[in-house]
Amino acid sequence: MYKAWIAGQPFPHISQKIAGATEQQAAIAQWLFVQQHLNNVKGSKISGFKAGLTSLAGQQKFKVDGAISGTLFSKGKIENGENIQLSAYRKLMLETEIGFVLGSDIDKPVNNVNDLKRLISRVIPVIELPNLAFKNLNNITGQDIVASNAIGNRYILGKALPMPINFSLNELSIKLEYFTEQPRTVINQGKGSDALGNQWKALLWLVNERLKSGYHLTQGQFLITGALGKMLPAKVGQYHADFGQLGQIDFTVTK
Repeated sequence: MYKAWIAGQPFPHISQKIAGATEQQAAIAQWLFVQQHLNNVKGSKISGFKAGLTSLAGQQKFKVDGAISGTLFSKGKIENGENIQLSAYRKLMLETEIGFVLGSDIDKPVNNVNDLKRLISRVIPVIELPNLAFKNLNNITGQDIVASNAIGNRYILGKALPMPINFSLNELSIKLEYFTEQPRTVINQGKGSDALGNQWKALLWLVNERLKSGYHLTQGQFLITGALGKMLPAKVGQYHADFGQLGQIDFTVTK
């Protein structure tokens, strides 16, 4: 899988390479993929972690019993003003998400949401750009997604707000607009509660799951809790994401 990623080739399907592949085998494949990336890509480091398949519809579609998780790399960050080149990816997707920046290292499981909130320094709007880099897009299983590092790819970070915030993340309404010229068209809408029904519970799950998987969570890393609304295929044009009280993100996709 790592060789395919380096060469820009389609990811292999672990579900086809290993008959009856389990989620545990897929998780091991993900761990090995991440280690290959860290060991071989110059300057690469872990910048954060992501939750995926945090909606019931997504879990049912890919036949998994719950959410999944993956790792985000520092080289995946898209800087302000940087255009996103569609042709550089096999199947680029768009997701609107909420991110949380760690104010402290976390080296042991967190018991509850109240304890967790004290460990978060900032909340941030995020556009995640997963790459569905599989040859057969009609035959992807949950195990394939897990093994591929939860199709983690690149991301755009908005302006962070310091904790504590004075509004409910679960009630936050998200809107993504697309345009090549005015007027804009709304292509996605969601709410903060789309991620496992509760942003803070989704974050608590992600923190403890990554610890259980053997990762170290350190101050300054950020975690994203899953798509709000739908995951959409990217196309050439301009985008405006409105996260309500959390802020806005504008970006452009080119050929």
